[in-house]
Amino acid sequence: MVSLMMAADPSLLATPRTYLMTHMPWLPFLLILLPANIMTMVMYAFRAERKHISESETRFRNAMEYSAIGMALVGTEGQWLQSNKALCQFLGYSQEELRGLTFQQLTWPEDLNKDLQTG
Repeated sequence: MVSLMMAADPSLLATPRTYLMTHMPWLPFLLILLPANIMTMVMYAFRAERKHISESETRFRNAMEYSAIGMALVGTEGQWLQSNKALCQFLGYSQEELRGLTFQQLTWPEDLNKDLQTG
C-alpha cells in the first residue's frame, strides 16, 4: 500500500522523513501483514469451533442411538421430536407412532399435573 502511494505520487520520496519512518521503518510492513495474520487467527477460531460442535453432535447422536436407557427429545407442547430404540421398546411404540402422540397422552393421569408443573 505504501509503495503504491509512492508510485502514484513520486514527490512523497522527496519529503522529509517523519519520526515514524525514521524510528519505525518496519511499520509499513506490519500494516501490510497484520490483516492477513488477523484473518488467519479468525479462521483458526472458526475451525476449532466447528470441530467442537461436530464432536458434540457426534457424542449426542451416539448417546441417543446406543443408550440402553430410554431417551427422548420432547417439544414445548409435549410432542415427541426424537426418541431412541430403548424408549420405543419400553413404551411399545415405533418412532413414527410416538411422533403422532404427546407425552401427556402416555403419562399416568395422576402424574400428569406434577410433570406439567416441573416442566
